[in-house]
Amino acid sequence: MWIVLVIVIALLISLGLVVFAVKQPKKTIDYKQYFTMGTIFTAVGIPLFVSSNSPAFFIMGLVFMGIGGANKDKWGKPVKLTKKQQNIMKWATIGGVLVLILGILGFILIREGLFVI
Repeated sequence: MWIVLVIVIALLISLGLVVFAVKQPKKTIDYKQYFTMGTIFTAVGIPLFVSSNSPAFFIMGLVFMGIGGANKDKWGKPVKLTKKQQNIMKWATIGGVLVLILGILGFILIREGLFVI
């Protein structure tokens, strides 16, 4: 019974998102973000490909990089950040690095058996 309820709720949410997306004005595609996303997917995909023999992220990264690189003439002009935006980016970067360090530390502790889940 619960699974049917969850499926119905998921379908209603999906329908709402589709209706919301259709009402939005058309936006131009930012190919620079495709290239950036491809770089990140490729960097994440290489160790995943080596460790688990699953090339999905690596291939998606190459595809995104190819799409972004092929449309480099449509990248647009760089945006100048305000002081507030620079401050937000600084703290987001610091937070991301801390999460990365904690993740690596947690992985090492679990692998060595010093922390049990």
